Amino acid sequence: MRRRGLGEWRFSVPRRSSRRCQRLRVKAVVRWLPVFAALVLATGFSAPTLRAQEQTLECAGAQITVGESFGRRGDVVSVAVRGESDCEVSGFIAAIGHDPAQVRFVAAEPGPFIADHAGPELLFRVTEHNEQGYAVVGAIFDFSIPLTVPPVIIGADTLLATLTYEILSSAAEGVVPLLNRTRTYGDTNLIANVFAGNRGEFSIDPVLVDGAVTVQADVLPPGGPFKRGDSNTDEAIDLSDALFILNFLFSGGDAPTCQKSADANDDGALDLSDPLSVLLFLFSGSEVLPAPFSACGVDETPDVLPCESFALCPL
Repeated sequence: MRRRGLGEWRFSVPRRSSRRCQRLRVKAVVRWLPVFAALVLATGFSAPTLRAQEQTLECAGAQITVGESFGRRGDVVSVAVRGESDCEVSGFIAAIGHDPAQVRFVAAEPGPFIADHAGPELLFRVTEHNEQGYAVVGAIFDFSIPLTVPPVIIGADTLLATLTYEILSSAAEGVVPLLNRTRTYGDTNLIANVFAGNRGEFSIDPVLVDGAVTVQADVLPPGGPFKRGDSNTDEAIDLSDALFILNFLFSGGDAPTCQKSADANDDGALDLSDPLSVLLFLFSGSEVLPAPFSACGVDETPDVLPCESFALCPL
């Protein structure tokens, strides 16, 4: 294959080649035309002589799944695209939609299985269309003539690619869907999320599973100084502190003025484990509670628990 000028592709067979070699090379080209056409159309190459394949094969067990990730505004998160197929495949293409007001697609890289299997012959293409709200990732294991990388069965939960997204500063808390769909995304060309198969010119139509990025609440500043474990601010850590936390959690009692002080095990949440940590400290000879414990101080492991005031530790 030789490329002559921008967007112009030519497939040539040397005149001295035998008829058998010519047939093999033509078969190799024909087998790849549908998926290469889709990859070309999706990633910006101009190839008007290639048309996307309208027919696909069904293969039991074929699936492409976009994973889930989470982070806060300004974070860059990774999302795994995994796949499997009981039929031999020679590549894949997937367009993944997102809300451009919430996240921005940054980059993608191939998974180790396909990178190791294809080696230097791997054609891996990625394009971002953040204004339209989608990105396209595709891989062809081998586009040489003749083909040297054989098709392969994809085992369960195989990492096909890792996508990277930035959570925008304007993003709202909640779930941002990552749509793993066959659709046009407002363009005239249909982008089919498929595997490149090993049967003539047809691709494999997998089950498609959406993913998501969950935008979490921002981490609050450490807040004012406090003493961990003294949840009722009576200048002592005793049984009344464990009872105070239990009353708040399960009986509608007053909330601690500094919830960090009631987070006895410093796991960033108020739950049953906190009064249990106080009781273990008091009656089982366990180690001291996490800092700040013996003296006033700020939280060394910032979390979302507020600390509006702690009377015993003035600012």
